[in-house]
Amino acid sequence: MVRLRDLVGENLASRVIAQVANRKKGTDLLIWKPQKHGLFTVKTGWEMVRIRGEHVQWAHWVWHNALPNYVSVFMWKALNRSLGVDERIKAVGINLASKYGSSLGNPGQVGGGGVIRNEKDELVSAFCTYFGEATNNEAELRAIIEGLRICRELEVYHLDIERDSLIVVSWILSQKCPVWYLWDFWEDLVELLQKFNFQIAHRLRESNEVANSLASMGARGLFEKVRCG
Repeated sequence: MVRLRDLVGENLASRVIAQVANRKKGTDLLIWKPQKHGLFTVKTGWEMVRIRGEHVQWAHWVWHNALPNYVSVFMWKALNRSLGVDERIKAVGINLASKYGSSLGNPGQVGGGGVIRNEKDELVSAFCTYFGEATNNEAELRAIIEGLRICRELEVYHLDIERDSLIVVSWILSQKCPVWYLWDFWEDLVELLQKFNFQIAHRLRESNEVANSLASMGARGLFEKVRCG
């Protein structure tokens, strides 16, 4: 009543109270006016305080209700040049390391190979190694280990690692290897990764033919161990 009197004056406040008080008995309820049902929601609160940018025609299609959220976010990043593609990563000075494992059968003769490039996409080092008989997942782990050891020797500690094995990428991201007979290699890999500031992402094998070819040569036993750079 005091607040109402301060806002509209004594006479008008008395008239309002007389009218409202006669309508319904009971305790007062807080009403959130932006909603027809009178209940507060975070969505309507956000709509009231948000700062709206300039309207663009493509926004309706990017944030369409029929699209999954991850698709909309991907499209938004693409339109705003925010995707973590090689060109954007190299622009901020992060080295790119591509390492692949290859196997002739599973298990079979396996090898690993990879290339290390700097932020200008210039070749820093490359390697090709024969691992003997093992599984493809073992080859993948050992190829990463081999590449990380080279990076450590080169004192390159900021890496973007590209792998064509979605399984191994998921192991590293979850920090857990479920295959018990690979735990020795896994422990070596985890110990090495602690020394690096790195990102890892899945890439199709076709996206890096050089590393793939080096891994294939290693699997065929053409070279016991070769490194350049």
